[in-house]
Amino acid sequence: MKKFRVGIIVDNPTRDLDGIVLLSYELSNNGIECFLIPMNLARQELWVLDIDFLLLNYVRSNNSNFIKKIINSNIDFGVLDTEGGAIEIDDWLNTIDKNSSIASSLFCSWGPYQAKVLADKGYCKAENIFVTNNPRLDFYHESFIKNELKKLPTEFLNSKYILINTSFTFFNTKFKSLEVEKRMYKKYFGYNDDKFYKIYNSEKESLEYLIEFVKKLFNYFEDIKIIIRPHPFEGLKIYQDKLASYDRIHVTHEGTVVKWIAGAQALINYNCSTSYEAGLLKIPSFFPTYVGDYTPIEQTKKTSLICKTENELLAGIKSVLDDEFSFEDNYKKDFHYIQKKWFRENDGNSHILVAKSILSKIKYGRRLSINERLKYIYDIDSYTYKDYSLSTYLKNIIRYIARVPFGEALLNPKNEKKTIEKWENSAKMYDLKIVKNTLGIIHKVKRGSLPSVEIIENDYQEVYKRKSLKSLKIHFN
Repeated sequence: MKKFRVGIIVDNPTRDLDGIVLLSYELSNNGIECFLIPMNLARQELWVLDIDFLLLNYVRSNNSNFIKKIINSNIDFGVLDTEGGAIEIDDWLNTIDKNSSIASSLFCSWGPYQAKVLADKGYCKAENIFVTNNPRLDFYHESFIKNELKKLPTEFLNSKYILINTSFTFFNTKFKSLEVEKRMYKKYFGYNDDKFYKIYNSEKESLEYLIEFVKKLFNYFEDIKIIIRPHPFEGLKIYQDKLASYDRIHVTHEGTVVKWIAGAQALINYNCSTSYEAGLLKIPSFFPTYVGDYTPIEQTKKTSLICKTENELLAGIKSVLDDEFSFEDNYKKDFHYIQKKWFRENDGNSHILVAKSILSKIKYGRRLSINERLKYIYDIDSYTYKDYSLSTYLKNIIRYIARVPFGEALLNPKNEKKTIEKWENSAKMYDLKIVKNTLGIIHKVKRGSLPSVEIIENDYQEVYKRKSLKSLKIHFN
């Protein structure tokens, strides 16, 4: 009997990959073949994988045409939103393409409040919404956290350090230029210039202040290290350039944020969801609201220790380092409220709940033949023209008629080699070694049957030139 095949979109590995591999481990142990598909290459590779079900990282206006292709191809799909639990609810809803979300057969909600809003406002059918939380938060459970701490670089294993998590993705964007970022927010999310630049200028002010504050922190506490870990969508260069001469200050994107939080004495955040994650480990998270123009979201405000002055922030950190800090009852009450409303208990089982929800929805459908998939491989389906110029669309049709494999130079409207090289040289790249190592670490905790991970050979080189795909397969032989 053939196995179900589930594709999972991987956006930013630094943030998402561990949780996705954990989910794949669980699915594989339930007889599912899993395919980890890079988001940047999904438009090309999805159509040669021949899957039964696709788990998307979000359904937003900026990927609505891609989702229309999925709907049109009769591939069942679900949603495991990467950021839905840590954003103001109306702002989050404004990013969602309602036609896409209502067409999904599964929506994994971070918590009960989000699930209720999705159903009440008609973004998804109630029977298709499952409260699961996000599998990446499972790594904060006691069963995983010891292994996470072991991932810290040796120099930090027995060192005291303060962790600073930033989220200045408008001002310090990593993957797009400022103009491209601004166009995206205006086109897909309805931002005008005033709204965009209000956030941009607030982030600019906060980042510039932070750099000067970190220098002061460096001199104020002489025996500690300082880790700056920007958001995965932020660049590192601006921090590295300004702080290069400070030997106890380290700027990094290495690994997931879990291990860095787990080993920290305290966290400083700027309206960042990691305040909740730090709270799961009972690590104090300070939020300096005295700089920048912030309207704290509920999830961050109630899980952070709000500092209205620099002296309050310094005093808070000193109390932690002097072992004099303790959480007040009001904080504990607020944290419990946020966890109950926006998330679910930290029991390490979110990946199991997501897997069960997929298993309840997946079904054998009529898989498309390669001839039926050609229009998607060559990008000549009815939605492509909305993404390309007319000349590019016509070139696609010529390539389709002439059966020039996608990836050949002749009349190729997109330089596929360049697209792949850009992905390989970016922070969004992951490979066989990384996934295999992650599976091995997870296996130490799960102790189920260890699945294999392998490179996928392409059976359709006559229409898609590459001999193997960048997507990876996790399964049992």
